Amino acid sequence: MYCVNHPDTETYLRCNRCGKPICIRCAVRTPVGYRCKDCLRNQQQAHFQPAKSGRFAAAGTIASLLAIVTGWLVPNLGWPTLILAPIAGLLVVNVMLRILGSKRTESVGKVIYPAIVIGVVPGMALMLADFLLDPASKPTILFYLTRGVAVLPWVFVYLLEAVGIAYFFLRNKQ
Repeated sequence: MYCVNHPDTETYLRCNRCGKPICIRCAVRTPVGYRCKDCLRNQQQAHFQPAKSGRFAAAGTIASLLAIVTGWLVPNLGWPTLILAPIAGLLVVNVMLRILGSKRTESVGKVIYPAIVIGVVPGMALMLADFLLDPASKPTILFYLTRGVAVLPWVFVYLLEAVGIAYFFLRNKQ
């Protein structure tokens, strides 16, 4: 047998979907076996379809609002951020995918990752605005600086875990 794409290359390997003989250069390893690039392309086109712009905008908006809520709440909890940040990242991704329907698009990550990162900004801005608006009735600036310094590492832990779990979830779903 000779490869369909490389007629001078002898092979014993076949695509497990269409049965065409393929060489190792043409074979793509999948969880269910080796496939030719044509079958893999057809499978991906069926799985990754462009979302309708209105549905994608709605999913992005809702995911962003959810990211703002989780980005404000989770880092302020302290050490439970270690457990809750991955859950928050999965929640944001799953909500967006559920709104988009069963078909995913390749641009989901382009919306999810910035939404999670931007989600922590309002919480940090509220903490700064709280001090700047009425510093006389509040404790001293030292309190806010130490509170900000105490919360800041948890913000980074939240970002690392939430974006990381969202990335690996989307990557492994392909």
